[in-house]
Order: sequence, then structure tokens, then C-alpha cells
Amino acid sequence: MKYKARTGATFGEEKAQIYGEELERIQKENGGLLTPSLVIEEARKKSSPIHNYFEWDKDKAQEKYLLYQARQLINSIEVVVSFNGEEKEIRRYLNVTQQNETDEEPERVYAVTEKVLSDSELRNQVLERAIREVEYWKEKYKTYKELSPIFTAIENTKKKIKPFI
Repeated sequence: MKYKARTGATFGEEKAQIYGEELERIQKENGGLLTPSLVIEEARKKSSPIHNYFEWDKDKAQEKYLLYQARQLINSIEVVVSFNGEEKEIRRYLNVTQQNETDEEPERVYAVTEKVLSDSELRNQVLERAIREVEYWKEKYKTYKELSPIFTAIENTKKKIKPFI
């Protein structure tokens, strides 16, 4: 079987093949099921082909997990706004990139939704990400013909907003 790294993966095609084969082995040895706990159990072995994927330094791992928790917290906050006389719940913060004078690479930051909606560059970033995410979703569920009306709606929406981003 040929394994590939999904867009945005932190590893390349060569590692995808190695990791995919190892996950397949673990899954087969466990009655056809795969869980994160099983993967970690196998990865603890230094000889495991997936060992180096994980951060085993406890201090570094803790910091990464704290950052993950902070992102989860930020992403979990909504506000109630009144729009055309109707109350709606919307995300308070949206993830965007911002260029700083001191950094070569743009920095990932969170901006309040009102700022994103009123700033064409930030708004376009969010729309472009939404299109990438919906394309990923379409690819993931393309074998389900029952979803074809949704796929059509996605394509129609992309045609409408593409000229603006």
C-alpha cells in the first residue's frame, strides 16, 4: 500500500510511508483497530519507526501541550451578537497570519472576528483557509455519493467568492 502525507503534515512522503506501514502493523495486531494509546505504547520503544515522531523530553512536551491547550481555549470562546434583530453565536477569535517588522516569517495570531471581517487582507486569509478546509472535507468524503448536493453547493460558492479573494 502506498501512504502519503496529508497537506500540512509535519513530515514528508518518505516518512509517511514508514509511519503508515507501522500504523497498519499496529492496527492489524490489535484486531483491526487503532487507538492513540496503542500508537504511543509502540512508539515508546526506541526501535520503533515512529519513536522519533514524538517529543519524549518531558519539559518540551509539556510546553507543546500547554500551547495546544491555549489554542483550544482561544478556539472555544464564542460571543453572542445581535444581527438584524436576531442573536447569533460567533467565534470570538480567528486564526490569521500577521507580518511583523522584526520577523522574516509571518506570525500566527488570533484576531477578534470584527477585525477580521473589517480588514480585507485578514478576511481573505480566513476565506482562503475555509476553501482549503472544505476541499479537504470533499476529498475525505468523495466516495459518499449521498453528499453530492453539498459538493455542488461548495463548487458554486467557490465560484462566487473566488473573484473577491
